[in-house]
Amino acid sequence: MIAVFSAILTRLLTSNILKLTKRAKEVANSHGKDIVKFSDLKSNDEIGELSNSIETMVKNLLESQNKLSSFATSLEAEVKERTKEQEILLSIFDKGDSVLFKWNNDENWSVDSVSFSIEKLLGYTKENFINNNIVYSDCIYKDDLQRVKDEVVVAMSSGVSFFEHKPYRLLNKDNKIIWIHDNTIILRDEKTDEVTHFLGYLTDITELKELNDQLEKKVDEGIEKLRDKDELLAQQTKLAAMGEMIGAIAHQWRQPLNALAVQIQFMEDDFEDGLIDKEYLIEYKNENMKLINFMSKTIDDFRNFFRVDKVKTVFNAKQKIEETINILSSQLKSNKIDIILDGESFNTLGFESEFQQVVLNIINNSKDAILENKIEKGSIKIDIELDNNIAKILLKDNAGGIPEDIITRIFDPYFTTKEQGKGTGLGLYMSKMIIEDNMGGKIDVINSNIGAVFKIELEIDR
Repeated sequence: MIAVFSAILTRLLTSNILKLTKRAKEVANSHGKDIVKFSDLKSNDEIGELSNSIETMVKNLLESQNKLSSFATSLEAEVKERTKEQEILLSIFDKGDSVLFKWNNDENWSVDSVSFSIEKLLGYTKENFINNNIVYSDCIYKDDLQRVKDEVVVAMSSGVSFFEHKPYRLLNKDNKIIWIHDNTIILRDEKTDEVTHFLGYLTDITELKELNDQLEKKVDEGIEKLRDKDELLAQQTKLAAMGEMIGAIAHQWRQPLNALAVQIQFMEDDFEDGLIDKEYLIEYKNENMKLINFMSKTIDDFRNFFRVDKVKTVFNAKQKIEETINILSSQLKSNKIDIILDGESFNTLGFESEFQQVVLNIINNSKDAILENKIEKGSIKIDIELDNNIAKILLKDNAGGIPEDIITRIFDPYFTTKEQGKGTGLGLYMSKMIIEDNMGGKIDVINSNIGAVFKIELEIDR
């Protein structure tokens, strides 16, 4: 009886343990995929608590398994989508002229990966670079290699993640030069921040570079032609001014030549009348030497006016204006035109003869306008006003002014109001170029109540 009772008691005590063991084996064999029930193991002892705990754990594991499975499925889908996007992106490179490079940060920039379009750019296959049969640094034109390396070093040391190379040259498989534009991303290790790779986007700009070179050449040729044109215009205005100056010289010399002729003609009569003695000869010599010196000075002024200035010099502007007036004085006097120069002297930097040419052009224009408008008593006044570092030269006349509809055009090339054959339309155009381009000043014109006022502004050289 005791044995039977013990067996029954043992059976009762171990049945839950056996069931729990069986359920544990079922959980182990299901690999977390099947639901195992522990409802028949409910008891108030330690076995019941253990079964409840195992059941809770199995439920949690199953839920985690389902979450992990769902996450893995979504991650797999995302990876597939990203891979597809990358394949599409790489296919764009393969079909276009651009190349995507990934270089290792080593001495020769060995290639980690490259798009298939590299064969179209350089003639080498993708495998040539991946297998290190071709080293990228060897493809860079030797004269550009050091500069490209320096740009990489500067970018790495500055800590930037992206930089742009200046265009450089590559040599393709046939040793033909290819100009490229290279945008590079610097890839760093997240833990050490050391540069591990470079991701570069290369674009062939050979045709664009050739077009730019041709354009620069055409621009240079155009500039050279413009310079030749400006020199030709300068020569034309110089010749026109020379013609006017020769006329001025003729007026300047006519009076002293007439005086010399009279002196010589009357010398014979004075000899016959017994008037010639030592005092007569001295007076005769002095008077004639004054005339000769006047004529000689006129020639000096003429020569200085047409001297070719190769180097800018500092000169006294008022003195040069006076010399120009002296050349024109007889011509102005014969036309009953008064000319007055007022104001202080000042020095400025430029070409003396060119500055005199500007003054000559404006005075001659005023003279022609006075004669054309039949002004009975013509006048030209030149005022010099000094204001800090700027000198203003005002050339005013009483010729009635410039018509308002053309005053804005008088500095245009080939524009003239004179009759055909009397003006080239280049004088004021060249005057503007001389003052503004060659001397760094300004020239403008306005009308007063009696005539035109030309204003020239020049920097004073202290």
